Amino acid sequence: WWPVAASAAGVPVLAHVHEAEDTQRRIIRAGLNAPLLAASRIVANSGAARDALLEVQPHLASRTEVVHNGVAGPEHPLEVLRRRRPGDPFQIAMVGRLSPRKGVDVALDAVGLLRRSGVDASLSVCGSVFPGYEWYEEELRERAAQPDLDGHVELLGYVRPTWPVLEAADAVVVPSTHQRGCAPEREQRESLRSRPVGRLPCLTSTQTGLAAAQLGRRKVLGQGRSEGVAPGTGTKHPKPNGSIPHMRR
Repeated sequence: WWPVAASAAGVPVLAHVHEAEDTQRRIIRAGLNAPLLAASRIVANSGAARDALLEVQPHLASRTEVVHNGVAGPEHPLEVLRRRRPGDPFQIAMVGRLSPRKGVDVALDAVGLLRRSGVDASLSVCGSVFPGYEWYEEELRERAAQPDLDGHVELLGYVRPTWPVLEAADAVVVPSTHQRGCAPEREQRESLRSRPVGRLPCLTSTQTGLAAAQLGRRKVLGQGRSEGVAPGTGTKHPKPNGSIPHMRR
């Protein structure tokens, strides 16, 4: 309620909205966003965040503007996507914190499916665990140690910068397991990281708001589970130009 207090004191209020949270009932979301009615200007970091806000507080439309999060580019030009031949190793990268909603387990299972289908796929994950989710990291490591993945998954922890990992990858995955409210601005941010290195990101989610992740002319949507990721990241003979077939939804 700081916006209300500041407005009452005659102080201009600038509010920043950075989550497109829409899992709660409409009346609850309207109440949670009610203090923003006292804001002079509102900055949302994605179209999805703006739309989620205006869905419950439409009177804020004239005061709300989208300013996307900036993504610092690499310090030097990176290598273009290498040309691959059938049977070559297929390296996949993911950048994201280790938590169930980020869908890291989905990525691991997808790589397992690819390997069982004959693709020499490997996965590198850049990201540390959220406090309280250490159990999830343990589950990921147990999954990575199973025969279909053993030696082909790297949980690298916190990595900065991530450009070397993305540069070495043939594809980048941005999975999500939430039906809604999975913060599509995060998908947008992580997918944008893959563009300077010429890797088309493979986005997987069942959330309708994921269309907020603008990927030039391509929007790659999947089912938010491994069966949706695997067809999008590779086939038995992945195309050498790095293109990703459109995944079914």
